[in-house]
Order: sequence, then structure tokens, then C-alpha cells
Amino acid sequence: MKRAFLIPALALSCLMALSLESCKSPEYDNFGDIRGQVLGSDNSLGIPEALVNLSPGGKTVLTDSHGSFEFEALEIQQYTLTVQKEGYETNRKSLNPVPGQSVECLILLSPRNK
Repeated sequence: MKRAFLIPALALSCLMALSLESCKSPEYDNFGDIRGQVLGSDNSLGIPEALVNLSPGGKTVLTDSHGSFEFEALEIQQYTLTVQKEGYETNRKSLNPVPGQSVECLILLSPRNK
């Protein structure tokens, strides 16, 4: 007789657990990416091996042969990119990553006057 009540009680508790699980709010991606390209202001060509520094965080990358760079899985906050290359003026840009997305940016470097 006890078994007859055990099966429905077990089924009911499973249904309750499933319904409570579906009431939870979805988890949102709390990270975003910053991708971009560094171009010469005088000719719009990509600048390879430009140093791109991310602050806060202290991450640094060099641009590829097309002047492209990326920082992935960044916490959502305001960042400043500082871009340097010998023979060019330093440039800075502030960006805010978007949760679960990539923010694209274009940074122009002007040739340094000699």
C-alpha cells in the first residue's frame, strides 16, 4: 500500500522541482569583446605591430599585419585603449564592451612630425 503512494509523491516532487527551475531568471553573459583596427591617418592603411594597451586590466597586444587587434572576455566596464607605434603620435580611445557582443573600433594614428 505504501508503494502506491510513493510513486505519485515522487512524481509530484519531480514536477515541482522542474517548475521551480523554470522560474529562475536566465543568466546573461557578463563579458564582452573589443575588436578593432589601427590605421594611418595619412593613407588609411593598417599599421602592423602597433602596441595596443588596455586599461584597466593591463593587457597589451600587437596589431597583426592588417593593423587588427582584439581583447576577448572583458568585464563590462569602461576601458581606455592607448595605441603607440614608433614614428606615429600616440592615440587613446575610451570604449564600453556590451555583454555577449563585440564592440568594433577604428583608431587612426597620425605620422609624427620630424
